[in-house]
Amino acid sequence: MKKILKSLYIVFLLFIITSCHENILEETAYDQLAQSAFPKTLEDLDLVVNGIYTKMGYYHVRYGAYNYVCLFNSVEGCMKQRGGGNTRGAGDHYNWHEYLDYRDSFIRHFFWAWEGITQSNEVINALDQIETDKQKVLNRAEGEAKAFRAWFYFDLVRFYGAMPLVEKSPSLNNEELYIERPSDVRVSYDFIIKDLQEAIELLPTKTEYADDSSLGDPGRISKAVAQMLLAKVYLTMSGYPLNDNSKLSDAKSLLESIKNSGQYKLIDDYKEVFSMDNELNDEIIYAIQNNPFTGGQELYTMSRMLPPDQTNQYWGSYQGWLPQDGATLEFMLKFKESDGGVRYQHSIAEQWTNPANGDTVKALDYGNAWITKFSMPEGYVNGSWFTPVDFTLLRYADVLLMLAELETELANGVSSAAVDYLNQIRTRAGHPNYYNVGDFSSKEDLIDTIFWERSMELAFEHHGVFDLRRRGYEKLKEIVTSKLWYDPEISTNNAQDFSYITSGQIPESHMLYPIPPDYLNQNPKFVQNPGY
Repeated sequence: MKKILKSLYIVFLLFIITSCHENILEETAYDQLAQSAFPKTLEDLDLVVNGIYTKMGYYHVRYGAYNYVCLFNSVEGCMKQRGGGNTRGAGDHYNWHEYLDYRDSFIRHFFWAWEGITQSNEVINALDQIETDKQKVLNRAEGEAKAFRAWFYFDLVRFYGAMPLVEKSPSLNNEELYIERPSDVRVSYDFIIKDLQEAIELLPTKTEYADDSSLGDPGRISKAVAQMLLAKVYLTMSGYPLNDNSKLSDAKSLLESIKNSGQYKLIDDYKEVFSMDNELNDEIIYAIQNNPFTGGQELYTMSRMLPPDQTNQYWGSYQGWLPQDGATLEFMLKFKESDGGVRYQHSIAEQWTNPANGDTVKALDYGNAWITKFSMPEGYVNGSWFTPVDFTLLRYADVLLMLAELETELANGVSSAAVDYLNQIRTRAGHPNYYNVGDFSSKEDLIDTIFWERSMELAFEHHGVFDLRRRGYEKLKEIVTSKLWYDPEISTNNAQDFSYITSGQIPESHMLYPIPPDYLNQNPKFVQNPGY
């Protein structure tokens, strides 16, 4: 796949379109558009737009992003090195108390996010020269590009801090390549907000996609995706480091618009949310659609967290029988204690029996549990390197959980509306114990419960690290040094002891990841984050 250097961080302009969307790309793999074939028709433009979808798939789940379980989900998994006979080095995991060096996953995610931004810019910059009478389709393409650009920027800002604002692909060898980071992260957030506000006006709803086939398939980015992302932006701004509560009412309105649209709901069976036979169900707002033959989650990625019988047909015994990137034992046990029902059972496997010899391997004897939320159907063999299971990034359960948080913050106390939203989540999960307003002694008590419900309901769906960070430095230290992360009584065989970690060993600089040095070398105006 040819990479064309077009940006300030060796950002490559990739007109790559390898299908990770079964319906969107109609299972056709487009390799690239040559630079001379800059999009001139609506069909050309759609190819470039589809390439952004592919980049989002690379960014979240493709090969080389194998540590995404750790990178995105630090509340639930990979918070520490595993012990036992299959210990991996600290360089592969993200331990808040250690020096965060320039690991492969940082470099790849930083790189792929900027590729996604560059591709989005190519679409936006090409709009004026597309000749078509299909204005609704052109609007949809513009809305998709702006929503994706905002999404990639949003992740970069949450991972790395303020980012330069690049709205076009600069010419090579000129000063446009060297852009300084804003000194105030609000500048980046203002840019993200503007993109999402415009995307909301441009994008079709889920119903409009279904009613007008010319717009494309319902699996594309919809108005609800942009609304949900903007609500997340406002919630994030209300936390660390800005602590700006001025947009919480706006966030609530955005989420209520999704709720009141009648287009999304909690489906009855939690397991069916993630089923290959129930893709794009009424709970899904956005998922990376995976085609088992032409793109999606590669089994190398999945083999690092799934039980071996799911992946050994491709990798043999390469990964051994322990998960390379799995759930921490502490999270596994707390999850099981709090809710050992369908959510736990579908998300985590605490032991695995080798069908060849009958030996049982228990997670408690080592250091990580298997993550099974996105497992393939039993007995499924597709003969490719790719899993057919879609990867869910945004769903209606998160809408309800964010509304619970917002009701609590806006009430500045225990809110009956928030408790009702929590109980909707608990009821669907089949949990026998429901919350009452009197169960919570304070606003902080209710907020803690909401975040723990988020950890269980949305486990391994790429929200954990962002939820942890926006609660602030002091809260992060409290959580990381609590028994959620280490209990010397739970491990029976060499699991690594992290009980020595104290809050004083977790520097505030670790609230952001380090900028990869290659990008600092390429752009002399780009400044490294403090503490690295």
